[in-house]
Amino acid sequence: RFSDFNVIFTGVNADTGHDAITQKLREYVDANKDRASLHASLGQVRYLSAMKFAAAVIGNSSSGIIEAPAMKTPTVNIGDRQKGRLRAASIIDCEARADDITAAIRRAIKDLEGMTMPYGDGRTSTRIKDQIKAADLASLVQKSFHDLTFQKAAS
Repeated sequence: RFSDFNVIFTGVNADTGHDAITQKLREYVDANKDRASLHASLGQVRYLSAMKFAAAVIGNSSSGIIEAPAMKTPTVNIGDRQKGRLRAASIIDCEARADDITAAIRRAIKDLEGMTMPYGDGRTSTRIKDQIKAADLASLVQKSFHDLTFQKAAS
């Protein structure tokens, strides 16, 4: 339904039915070699790089819930595997039905301009460093210790 997009599939977890899912992915890639590829793993750097430039992350992986919003990449989260996790506005939950997935993908690639991040602005470490540098260390209370001596019990 989205033949004008290229598709990168990454390997599936060893959940029940993973062999059947992998086989279906291989069949799809074989039938769409000009625009689809399947990789057991891209590794961290290539995966995050691909995610950064993707139109959307589609599936039920925690990376679509955690890393994709940090990259400002929309996520189509299929099913309830990630139920209960904090959600960015860029995450579109849908049922595992073709029409629901199609509608969620259309929304992801069209409607999610200017999303806000639930994880902050990415400057937390800078603010922590600045606070530590500005702290008056002389005013810190130093913890004192008291060594206790114990006598051997008579045997």
